[in-house]
Amino acid sequence: MVAVFVFLAVVGGNAFVSVAGVASWLNVAAEVGIVALPIGLLMIAGELDMSIGAIIPASSPPRSR
Repeated sequence: MVAVFVFLAVVGGNAFVSVAGVASWLNVAAEVGIVALPIGLLMIAGELDMSIGAIIPASSPPRSR
């Protein structure tokens, strides 16, 4: 994970490691984490959950109008 961060910091330059850049990719990482954590726990427990299609829209941020 550190290697990926260093690679993206080098390729992305100052925009990736700036405050706005960090806020941007942390926003996406939070949404993915909200979906991935419960599904990952179910996979570790040996269960199969097919409701991932319902979790993704529920975890998306509200649209601004």
